[in-house]
Amino acid sequence: STNNGIYYYNIKDNIAYSGKEESQSEFGYNEVANKLILTDNGVLFFSTDSGLLKLQYVNEPFKNIALEEEYSSEVLLAKEVGKWADQWLLVTSIGNMYRFKINGRLLIRLSLGNQMGIQGVCLSSDENRLFTMRDGRLFQYDINDTSIGNPMMLLDTKLQNVKKIGIDSKNNIWILSNRELHFYHVGQKKISRIEIKDDTLFDIEIFKNGRICVCGKKLFCTDDDNNFKLISTNNGEYIHDIVAGNFNDVFYTGFSGLYHYSFHSKSMSKYTMKDGMISNDAGNIEMVDSSLWITFASGLQRFDNTSKKFHTFRFESGLKDDNCYDNKLFAIGDKVLMIGGNNYFTYYQ
Repeated sequence: STNNGIYYYNIKDNIAYSGKEESQSEFGYNEVANKLILTDNGVLFFSTDSGLLKLQYVNEPFKNIALEEEYSSEVLLAKEVGKWADQWLLVTSIGNMYRFKINGRLLIRLSLGNQMGIQGVCLSSDENRLFTMRDGRLFQYDINDTSIGNPMMLLDTKLQNVKKIGIDSKNNIWILSNRELHFYHVGQKKISRIEIKDDTLFDIEIFKNGRICVCGKKLFCTDDDNNFKLISTNNGEYIHDIVAGNFNDVFYTGFSGLYHYSFHSKSMSKYTMKDGMISNDAGNIEMVDSSLWITFASGLQRFDNTSKKFHTFRFESGLKDDNCYDNKLFAIGDKVLMIGGNNYFTYYQ
């Protein structure tokens, strides 16, 4: 206990945490706990000038890690790099890259050449090259065992409002802007426009098996001949996010529910509040192992595609904020979920 409240230290993670705000408000920020007694079942008793108080600590699965930035920064990408074993790369919008271990301790901050306003990031399949987009320009960085090299500009696309970039198994770059999809052949150093009949494109997902899906108000995916085919019009509403499933399928979210499409059976399923969702308006999604994670304005849910059950997480589970709707989700391997926030990120193992 300190003059500023109660803290607890996790020996395994080597991280110190402060008591939750709603717990601290019970006895005030400035009250000093004179005596602490921790029982075997995790209940903490402490005495203050206001009397004897009790605090119940739960096992918090979510760990919130602050980014000490001069400016507020939103996490754009978190990607596991095999050659760095269990360390992570984290890229923020002000052009800094962070390398973390799985327990959340910061190792080093790496510079990306003062690239303000990064529009997209992707990593080559051999994990030796990093690609970024800034102001419509495509840059490449070489990666070795310990560091990231200087940027080399590959292409000036002149594209405005670049939403996202991705890389396929042949290390060709897909660039998604507000109304257009472009394909950059790295070997030929040639860029081509892909015709998609959707007036507003929002997201692109590149599957491990080579399939590519893009969406706006409609969902288009490549077939066996690598031609884009219309999968769903989604009744004219915007698709919020898409992610590849584990069995030649795709999940996507909208204002009216969670959707699941199987390319094998050519069938569509929809999930809403009547199926256990905390809201029909679902946000971002990510697959971790066999579970789908979904953000909402009032919490975070995990969906088991086998049992068709939803499990809810909120502030009391350790989340920094119940409102996760716009937070970006990233899978680290098949065991860790990362949630990007504003000036912080959260990870769940």
